[in-house]
Amino acid sequence: MKGLRANRLGVLVLAGLASVFVAMASPADEPVNNPGGGYAAALAASPAPAPSSPAGPSAAPSAAPKGRIGFFGHNIFGTAAGEFHVWRVVDHSIDLADPAASYAIVEVTLASVDTKSEGRDEHLRTADFFDVVKFPVATVRGHSPRVLEPSKKGHPRYAVQFDVDLHGVKKTLAGELEIVETEPVVVEGGFLIQRTDFGVGEKPSRWNPAAIDDEVPVRFRIAFE
Repeated sequence: MKGLRANRLGVLVLAGLASVFVAMASPADEPVNNPGGGYAAALAASPAPAPSSPAGPSAAPSAAPKGRIGFFGHNIFGTAAGEFHVWRVVDHSIDLADPAASYAIVEVTLASVDTKSEGRDEHLRTADFFDVVKFPVATVRGHSPRVLEPSKKGHPRYAVQFDVDLHGVKKTLAGELEIVETEPVVVEGGFLIQRTDFGVGEKPSRWNPAAIDDEVPVRFRIAFE
């Protein structure tokens, strides 16, 4: 009996490892070793990846916003970067003389997700994750900036509250940003999302040790014009 239970456990673990490996280890994927603050700079410096499906950049409006919005998914095999190609600044008021009154609202079209793996992108669009048919758009409102110590490069840096409306769930998350340019104003920053708090994907469990981490870093670079 003990041998049978051990065999069943081994099968479950191997199945979990295999399913996630197939999902993440696409030849087009490039692991990212630093999912922290360097990602905004990496997004800014790198060319936009080619769309993996018709729902990606080809759906972008003619007057696309300037910047990048992306995220990281991590498991025991490594870290894969994703990006949303279609998004827009709905409203904003940036006052460098009075930062506390500043805010910005951004809408993200979730079907535009691109992780450089068409199969994975299609899976992310299903009800297993973003469910883009039912919840096509995520909205983020950044507000209530609080002055922090300048960044290592001397840029003004702020703690910011982010009101996130994703997958039918609304939560306020803490994050940071810095002002990297002033004419026009360009900000870089990010925050962390607990994806299962928003009902995106299943919770990690011991039965699937290779599952995607619950904590997903979101990074952005946005130019306000």
